Amino acid sequence: MSKKIDLMIIGAQKAGTTALKNYLNEHPQITGHPQTEFSFLKENEEYEKGFDFAFSKYFNSPTYKDSNKIIAKYVSIYYEEELLQRLAKHNPACKLVFIIREPVARAYSAYCMEQFNGWLNRDSHEMIDVIKKQQYQDTMYRLFINMGLYDEHIELIYKYFPKEQVKIVLYENLNKNSLGTCKEIFEWMGVDASFSPNVEKKYNETKTAKSDKLTKLITSLKSDKNKLKIIAKKILPYSLFTKIGNSIVEYNKSSKKHKPISNELFTFLHQFYKPHNDKFTALTGIDISHWNK
Repeated sequence: MSKKIDLMIIGAQKAGTTALKNYLNEHPQITGHPQTEFSFLKENEEYEKGFDFAFSKYFNSPTYKDSNKIIAKYVSIYYEEELLQRLAKHNPACKLVFIIREPVARAYSAYCMEQFNGWLNRDSHEMIDVIKKQQYQDTMYRLFINMGLYDEHIELIYKYFPKEQVKIVLYENLNKNSLGTCKEIFEWMGVDASFSPNVEKKYNETKTAKSDKLTKLITSLKSDKNKLKIIAKKILPYSLFTKIGNSIVEYNKSSKKHKPISNELFTFLHQFYKPHNDKFTALTGIDISHWNK
């Protein structure tokens, strides 16, 4: 098979990547995957089976045409060098979309999401301690702080892909003008930019859980060792299995939003990220100085 991924949405987490992937996937000249993440580059077992296997697993759609552009999304690519290497080897001409969100809001939103997922039982203020103590391998640093160091990550991205193949999108611009952002990307990809996807639908919103018991059940089902999951994956088509799983997660979201970030944590993180934001602007020419105010 000669098909390759034409465009990859690489991050950042909690920056609208799922919504953008789904909006772009509505285009009749584009084929994407229904799953939230395209884990082919991350999972060694999948990667060793080759892209033909991944294509049949993720992109086997009845609407697929040979002329279609293929898009995928995996949000940890931008900070994992091995994944960037694998993507560059797969298709050195691949275009990348990197959505960046004001890093304090992104970090706290990610923290609240993991609390919703049921496995995290740590106070958000521990982020302050892990930064002060330079505990870079701590979960609080890796998942919440590191992902917002966009200056470091863009340098890594440019190591494997030239600037002209990387489109940086500000999260606030995607929120304010989702349709305009999609049309810019359509034009950049070389497909019909007059097509308008339904950008009114919201995806992957961070909420509190309706039921702690259901959260624990969902967490258990995510384990590859869970017997029910093993049986279900053998019986059900992968796309249907994914759809059911996503529906259960959405059902468990209440109408309540998470409590706001404390002034202490906001102030500390705001100061911490300032020099990184400034360096990112210097590297890319994209002004994010308003994040420092």
